[in-house]
Amino acid sequence: MEKDKECTACRRTSSPCMFCKGRPKRETYHVVGTPGVRAPELLFGLGLFNPSIDIFSCGIVLLSLVCAKHPFFMPKDETENIMDLAFLLGSETIETMAKLEGMRVTISERLPPADYYHLILCLRFGFDHVRLHCSSRQSCESCRRRSYNNLKGVCFCRKDYETEKFSTGKNESDLMTIYVDLIYHALE
Repeated sequence: MEKDKECTACRRTSSPCMFCKGRPKRETYHVVGTPGVRAPELLFGLGLFNPSIDIFSCGIVLLSLVCAKHPFFMPKDETENIMDLAFLLGSETIETMAKLEGMRVTISERLPPADYYHLILCLRFGFDHVRLHCSSRQSCESCRRRSYNNLKGVCFCRKDYETEKFSTGKNESDLMTIYVDLIYHALE
């Protein structure tokens, strides 16, 4: 994670240009929030505190509760936390978000966003159970590498994520579908 290069217009002299004045200021902030549930804005060091930060954190907590896996992530530092979020949101989403904030984040492995519905099924009931009873998807090498104990490569990548926002279960009154829909809205 790096800050963008110096501005070529003003070179950060005593009178910054319009471009530099419009950038968010990056100051040293105390680390806030619980590791593993911090929103990307906090990890990028923007110091923004608003309701969307709390909604994102609630989405991670809800995902943890629905998957029956707490904590969902246990990162050692902010960099690992960003990689964990790339696991859920996709590497392109994280890189684009950082670029909008004037930072450059490069994630070496291209990770598609996770399909939360399939991910929850896999973590809650086990990869083998989902492979045998719930999913007709082909095995996926990326998903096999991304998750512990997914030896057969049960896929939980979000399909067509460029064109479709997300898809949940088939039954709109199903409690799992309602949870997944809420998670998608909180995290995205």
